[in-house]
Amino acid sequence: MSDIQIFVCNTPGKDSQQVAQSIYHPIYGGAALTQQTMNPEFARDDAGENISDKNRSYCEMTVQYWAWKNVQADYYGFCHYRRYFGFSAPKAQEDVYGNVIAEYISEKNIAQYGLDEAAARKVIEGADIVVTDRVDVTKMPEAYTSIRDHYRKGCSLHEKDLDLLLQIMDEQCPEYSETARRYLDGPSGYYCNMFVMRKELFQEYAQWLFDLLQEFDNRSDMSHYSVEGYRTPGHLAERLTGIFIDYKRKTCPELVVREVPCVLFRKPERSAPLTKPDKAGLVPVVFAANNGFVGPLSVAIKSLLLHSNPERFYDIVVLESDITAQNKAMLSGMVAQYSNAQLRYFNAVSKLEGYTLTAHAHISVETFYRFLIQSVMPDYDKVLYLDGDIVIQGDVAELYDTDVSGKMLGAVLDVDFASQINGFAPGMMEYAIKTLKLEDPYRYFQAGVLLLNLAEMRKAHTQEEWLKLASVDYKYSDQDVLNVCCQNQVVYLPQEWNLLFDNDFTRVSEVFRFAPREHRLQYDAAAKSPKIIHYAGFSKPWNRVPADRYSEFWSVARQTPFYEALLYEMVARLGRDMAFDTNRSHLHDYHLFSLRNGKNKAKSVVKKIGRKIVGLFAPKGTARRERLKKLLGIVKDDYPLYQWEEQYR
Repeated sequence: MSDIQIFVCNTPGKDSQQVAQSIYHPIYGGAALTQQTMNPEFARDDAGENISDKNRSYCEMTVQYWAWKNVQADYYGFCHYRRYFGFSAPKAQEDVYGNVIAEYISEKNIAQYGLDEAAARKVIEGADIVVTDRVDVTKMPEAYTSIRDHYRKGCSLHEKDLDLLLQIMDEQCPEYSETARRYLDGPSGYYCNMFVMRKELFQEYAQWLFDLLQEFDNRSDMSHYSVEGYRTPGHLAERLTGIFIDYKRKTCPELVVREVPCVLFRKPERSAPLTKPDKAGLVPVVFAANNGFVGPLSVAIKSLLLHSNPERFYDIVVLESDITAQNKAMLSGMVAQYSNAQLRYFNAVSKLEGYTLTAHAHISVETFYRFLIQSVMPDYDKVLYLDGDIVIQGDVAELYDTDVSGKMLGAVLDVDFASQINGFAPGMMEYAIKTLKLEDPYRYFQAGVLLLNLAEMRKAHTQEEWLKLASVDYKYSDQDVLNVCCQNQVVYLPQEWNLLFDNDFTRVSEVFRFAPREHRLQYDAAAKSPKIIHYAGFSKPWNRVPADRYSEFWSVARQTPFYEALLYEMVARLGRDMAFDTNRSHLHDYHLFSLRNGKNKAKSVVKKIGRKIVGLFAPKGTARRERLKKLLGIVKDDYPLYQWEEQYR
């Protein structure tokens, strides 16, 4: 059996999921240039004989150099942390850039695209070179005419460097010159510096390539190049790989060259299980959110911190899908002001791959992340899960300390659901009994605040089993799933820990009048001094004011770094709502603040909302108003002229 070693080039500071197969060897490129903490199980290109300090210009070629000088193998291969060889990937799935696009490096995709060792050996054994499929640049949307044209039009690349390389080739290895010019003038080539070569060929290739690049270094001047332009040697190496393969094909007809697709993983980041911090008085609190919800989430977290106990430590975890680095930094900076708390993130998207999960109405798929907690946080036996649309007015450590021994969770009775089955919503009692098969529908709980006994939940179901159960398309999604699966396994918490707000000022008067007497009495008592206000429903206080208990939300929002962004979004939303005629079916005919509608329309809309909304939160003469004017582009004190026509056309 051949010794096949495929080196997976990783960037220091990026924690990417690796393919756990013995032929793959993760290695850091440019290790000499960073002080970043690196995985000790990875190789480094600054060990032994190396050119690691050239990584900013040579890119992944520093890894190839390291392997050439320091490794003995029968086959040498090179790929990237997000680009792998698809040894059994269907070529029909390739895009015009030669990539088969996949989302995550998961066991499913490893098997589907043939990243496993068995599939790799089947292709590599008996070949001299394995390379990613040749890409025809003339079929790209940019309609390049040749490989040279592709280079010429590349970002920050200079054609004179390509000509200098050819000049050096003419001098050092003129036998390659004809092939090089034919390759560069041709329509297709090999990209990404990805290949697997038999030992003898790789040794010859590496000597030839690095001699050329070294001489290019000696003669070129890149002192004024951009960051991308400074990567020119790496770009040139990409072309040299194709030239070398074409030359060997021409001069060695017996050469066995096999092509396979390149699988590009769009989200290669690794999400490792979270370990339990060694802190006394630990209170683990979990939220779930996407980037569009960071504003309200910041309010929920800030309200938690404002009511935290300095004698306890709050381990805050956000299960997220796409929160940007900037927003994470802003949230983390807010939490960092508190010595008794920490904030961590876990990207949970890949964990839901292969499951069909349906979230209804205003709910997003992140609501299903709660089913992942038992595997994401394997060291924990109990955690507090909170929806992000809340304001906390008490210390959640008191809630966390509730004894849920022998039960799967603690939760609050759902007054809204009880009102529905009690007459407000015809058919809901039948749904509760026949579809959900609830023994006592009046014990249905609200899932926005959950004290999860993970030890018991793990006993009941594995994560995979929970997700399969959650794949049933229920009316209230995950909340119904939990009520179905946790019957008789609930410790019921006081209503004050999950007080539903009066959605659209109609929930209490129109819906709760059907509530069973005990439910209503408990709700009314909790409403006098709630410890958690839950804005469950469509009429959120960050979407419109007035809304029930909106002042509690905005008083905390002012203390977060997302305050101005929340204001902007609300003003923008109100402007759209008032400018669009919702009674007309052709809403695309109405353009907010467009030339067609005229400035008078803009002024009338903003005049209505500006004084009520902007004036409410940013009175004239305040520093806050000046910041808001700058943010919104206000040129007159009352009339912000947003440029939204293109966005809402």
